[in-house]
Amino acid sequence: MLGIATEDLNHTRFYQGVVEEGRQEGELAVVTPLLTRRLGSLPESLLVRVQALSVNQLEALADVLLDVDSLATLEV
Repeated sequence: MLGIATEDLNHTRFYQGVVEEGRQEGELAVVTPLLTRRLGSLPESLLVRVQALSVNQLEALADVLLDVDSLATLEV
């Protein structure tokens, strides 16, 4: 396409940003409902903070989600 190799496009900042954003949305789609199911209705301030987490932070949160038993646990 336009003489640009697909491999070259995959290494652009734009492409990497889109991939990262997609990963973040995927992690949020998993973590947010699990948090809600585990803790009940979540305060808007907490949801905003969770949505601001990086992919690595969301993955770490998903790893410890079973140990979370209260909102206070998340604050630690």
